[in-house]
Amino acid sequence: MANDTSEKSYVILTHTVPESPYTLGGGYLLSPIRPSSQTFEDWGDDLSDVYEVSMALSYIGRSSARVYRDLVMFHSFICDKSDIYELAEKYQYLIQENSKLSFIDDPDYFYQKWGFNLGPIRGFKRFDGVDFDHFPFVVFPSSQDILPSVPLPPLTLEQEKTLRETGFLVTSPDTRWEDINYRNAFALFSRLKSNKEASDERLYNQICLYVFAKSIEEHREIYHNDMAVIAFYIAILHSIAGDPPSCGGKAKCIECGKAINCPHYTITREQHLMDTLGYGFTGQTKIRNAFFHGGEFIDYSDAMFEIHDRLYIHGDRSEEALMEEKEIFELKEEVDKLGNTARKWLAERFISRYKKELAEAT
Repeated sequence: MANDTSEKSYVILTHTVPESPYTLGGGYLLSPIRPSSQTFEDWGDDLSDVYEVSMALSYIGRSSARVYRDLVMFHSFICDKSDIYELAEKYQYLIQENSKLSFIDDPDYFYQKWGFNLGPIRGFKRFDGVDFDHFPFVVFPSSQDILPSVPLPPLTLEQEKTLRETGFLVTSPDTRWEDINYRNAFALFSRLKSNKEASDERLYNQICLYVFAKSIEEHREIYHNDMAVIAFYIAILHSIAGDPPSCGGKAKCIECGKAINCPHYTITREQHLMDTLGYGFTGQTKIRNAFFHGGEFIDYSDAMFEIHDRLYIHGDRSEEALMEEKEIFELKEEVDKLGNTARKWLAERFISRYKKELAEAT
């Protein structure tokens, strides 16, 4: 197998990898690899059965750590797979000697092959090997997965074919996706946090916060608090919407008549979110304040197990128990849609910024 010129590489555990070694820019190379038990021997867990393919980022020097961190967040976001970030946090700076890695440089490796008299031919794709120059960035899989919005036009047959060929299954006729150049998109993402425009730095932080929130929503071992997840998603949406319109008027003290500056918002944050983004979520400020200022806790999975036992094991079929089950499922569904809605807005803003930069370059 071919190797890059560096002696070490960061290993990023992901199922979505370039079909062949891919130049990232700045002297960095992304390479598809076949992890083995030897690859994981220093980590304490053998994940070679779970990750039959993965991705390596060439290590150049001390500055590579920053590139690695940005790449983990970026790849987690565009793939919408929080386990990429989760595993990177768990194993931290997974640097491997290249001698322990099996690099893939043949795109045909990603396809199931059948032998015939006419010779082997390509079959179905076994792994998500993707042409990174035409990366299919799924903004969201279906309008049913987000809070109520304007219906989107359906995919063309060509778009659907492209998504299926690259391993991204189309789950709905209104799936929204964009064709992006991975190298250019990652370069833009990396620059956002250092650009002079405050909106760029804010977008970078919003995307990273989304990846973090998605991680604590989906991965639980000992402790899980859905109030934290809701609060983070609401914070992202409020950050996107910005502050409500304000008034800098003055009032007079009823005792002494002195004029007092009393800047205030003219509408609530909930209403501003509805007016700006067209989405609403019940009791946003109350939920956010309950978590950040009161440490409120709820675990919807535990709550669903408890109501299941109450209804179907202990036989409590009371109207109260049935209503509680209904409320838990509806609220959990709304939380899922809240997260998808946050990602949709972030994805659209990132794509808008990406297209703006492409237009300026031409």
